Amino acid sequence: MEIVSRKLLASRVAGRWRQQYEKTSHWSEKENIYRQLLLLGTDPEPDEVDKVIGNGSWTRTTCNECNEDQQMTVMVGQRPDYDSATAWICVSCLKKAIELAGTVAS
Repeated sequence: MEIVSRKLLASRVAGRWRQQYEKTSHWSEKENIYRQLLLLGTDPEPDEVDKVIGNGSWTRTTCNECNEDQQMTVMVGQRPDYDSATAWICVSCLKKAIELAGTVAS
């Protein structure tokens, strides 16, 4: 399990962006965005990262149970990979799951 927040994702975007695009034919287009991301520092605000990129896909944390965008989720299951069984669940849905489990555990 791992906590995944918009803030954590924002702090990793520059490195992930470079890894995604540096060795592609698109790097000449994407390098300027990478440089702008670096200018945001090591602890950027997620909304600022979204502005630089032009969308929120790199900092989005959506709960796989309620399908709502959240500030934080808990990653459960396998480490994310192509065929992994991984889910991101918000605190509210985790509480509901515990309550549900409690109804049958008694």
